[in-house]
Amino acid sequence: MQVKESYKKGALIKMKRFFGKVKHIQIYAAYNFTAMMCVFTLVAFILKLKTIPYLTIAELIIISLICATLQWLAFSDDVFKRLAYKWRIVIFMIPLLGVLTSFAVKFKWFPVDDTRAWVIFITIFLTCLLGCIICFEIYYRSTGNKYNGLLKEYRKRQGDREVKGVKGGKGQRK
Repeated sequence: MQVKESYKKGALIKMKRFFGKVKHIQIYAAYNFTAMMCVFTLVAFILKLKTIPYLTIAELIIISLICATLQWLAFSDDVFKRLAYKWRIVIFMIPLLGVLTSFAVKFKWFPVDDTRAWVIFITIFLTCLLGCIICFEIYYRSTGNKYNGLLKEYRKRQGDREVKGVKGGKGQRK
């Protein structure tokens, strides 16, 4: 009976972890889809397109799910425990570029024999990637500064508790 209960708890924990990962992928997919729609809208505006075909929206949904999965693989500690950030970017960027290239060819986003179109495609990809890297860097630095400040305050409060009252207002630590 206890073994069965232990097995159920273990399975429940694994299921919670799995759905936690799925939740992150869903959130990233939503962010990715929004960003892709913004880029597509900008490109459509430049090309003077009036509508977005349903097939294109479906393609962007699939790509956003793939991109979110690649983000999870490359940037979470679930797969690569200790890996430098620059290598995580490479692990994310190369497969994503392959996926986008295959979609561009399969769904004829532009004439595949047009060198200028490929240069524009790669430029847009690299610009978006650089923009994402810069945004994440700003976010992580601001978050890091916030937590460093909180840690400093915590240590100060802990230090104040440990200081004994000594003549002259200065104390010694225990």
